[in-house]
Parts: sequence; structure tokens; C-alpha cells
Amino acid sequence: SNVKDFPSYSKTKTQVDRLRLSLARSFLFSGMSDEAVSVVIECFEAEEKLAGDVVIKEGDAKADYLYLVDEGSLSVIINGVHTPPKLKEGDIFGDLALIYNNPRAATVRCDTKSVLLRLHRKIFRQVTASIQQQRDKEIKTFLSKTPLLKGLTSKQVDSIVDAVQIKSYTKGTTIFSKGSPGDIFYIIRSGRIAIKNIEG
Repeated sequence: SNVKDFPSYSKTKTQVDRLRLSLARSFLFSGMSDEAVSVVIECFEAEEKLAGDVVIKEGDAKADYLYLVDEGSLSVIINGVHTPPKLKEGDIFGDLALIYNNPRAATVRCDTKSVLLRLHRKIFRQVTASIQQQRDKEIKTFLSKTPLLKGLTSKQVDSIVDAVQIKSYTKGTTIFSKGSPGDIFYIIRSGRIAIKNIEG
């Protein structure tokens, strides 16, 4: 699938900002590039719920969605017992549904009228697979043009592609300091860096 083939649901700027902040804290999304996160955010759809509505039910085998609380307050109930803390704006729940096919581990019920942003597991998997494919292709093309790696076979380049992590740095950030362990190999994809104090 091409990235542009995925659904795009309308959201307010506040919702997009809240998604970006919350996803950055989630283990599922923290390793994604900004571009990949933007694609995932497009695929979230808003859903309004009333007080008393059950969003997910403990033991439910059909666990298809991850949710983010945009507005409202929700209770988590396990084995009939209310389990603090309550879910509030910016909280994510149901995230394990995206990677495992396990039944829901808790019931989540709205205490107030709520707005939730939800992402379907199937879309999440398709988006991440598509982005990974595109990323690998870009990295392979980039590495094949890197003089230092010119003599490597296609298979050797593929194994490097699997190990590559793309990291972005803001201007003025120190990437590494003199004396720090030299266990990471860097290739500059874009931008410029300054090397200082290399003597002695």
C-alpha cells in the first residue's frame, strides 16, 4: 500500500497536537519518524460517547482499536473493581490490541460525555508495514551512494538497513562528546555538523 492510500479523518489542530504529544510517550510510536507519526495521526477518527457508555469490555475477544482520550473522564474496571487512576485527556488505552490478539484486560466506561480518538489495528499494521518498506527502500538507496560502503554486496547492505535508526537533531544539539564510547556509526543524511576540539 502507498501511504496516501490510507484513510484521513478530519481533526482539529488541538486534537492533532494532543495526538502528537501522547503518541511520543507511547512505546508503540516513540521510535517512529515524525513523518510516520503524521501518517498515523491522519488515520485516527473521532468518536463521541455519552456518560455511562462502555468503550471496551473486559474479556472481549474483538479488540480492534487503540483509543486516546480527547475530552472527558473514564473509569477503568477490572473484575468489577474500579481501578485508579481514571483516564483523562491525552491518555491512551487499548494499545495492546494493536500488537496482540489478546482479549481486553479491563472494562473502560465513560464517567462523563467524552470525545475519543481511535485507530484500528488493521490500519496501524498496514501503515507501519508501508512506512517501514518505504523507509528501508530510501535507506538502501542512500547507503548505496555512500562511498565508504561502495564495496558491499546487496545482502550486506540489507543487513545494515535493518540496523539503521534515523535520528533527528535540532540545531545546537551535541551528538556525542569527546571521550564518549565510540559504539555508534553515524552517516549524515541531511544537514551539516561541526566537529570541535579533535586534538589530543
